[in-house]
Amino acid sequence: MKKYYPEHWKKVHTDLNDWSQIRTLIQQGIREGIIVNKNEDLIMRLIIDSINLMLDQRFFLNNSMTVEEATYSITDILLFGLVEK
Repeated sequence: MKKYYPEHWKKVHTDLNDWSQIRTLIQQGIREGIIVNKNEDLIMRLIIDSINLMLDQRFFLNNSMTVEEATYSITDILLFGLVEK
């Protein structure tokens, strides 16, 4: 997208950097005990980088996975972690 549609990419990139509502939800989740009490900036960075990864078509091609598979896996890891319980 960045290569072929630079103006659209610029808008998407700008919009992706406005995360005030997500930050508010994370703070609320931490206060209510729904989200683990970890560094908010780190949680935000993980979410933002995950979304940016989903916009990278080369990643999917290089790893033979669909956007749906990647989205499911990323969501699962963010919500439930890496360690088997």
